[in-house]
Amino acid sequence: KSQPYGDQSAGCIFRNPEGMFAGRLIDECGLKGIAVGDAEVSTMHANFLINKETASSEDFKKLIAFVKKTVKEKAGVELESEVRIIPYEL
Repeated sequence: KSQPYGDQSAGCIFRNPEGMFAGRLIDECGLKGIAVGDAEVSTMHANFLINKETASSEDFKKLIAFVKKTVKEKAGVELESEVRIIPYEL
């Protein structure tokens, strides 16, 4: 009930810092619902980034960077990505 299983996502994006919850930190920084293109911080659980419709990998990379930067600035905590971004070239 607390996680957006009905939305397209890759699950939790950030590791929980020692003694804290990444989703709570992101929420406390006011980032629920923030979007880059169609990539959005879930309004249900802030540690899930969801694809509202046609988000690109660039949208997600930019959103991850924005969330990390904002949490560092507002809460003084460095979030570590749980997902790994693999370069893709044709």
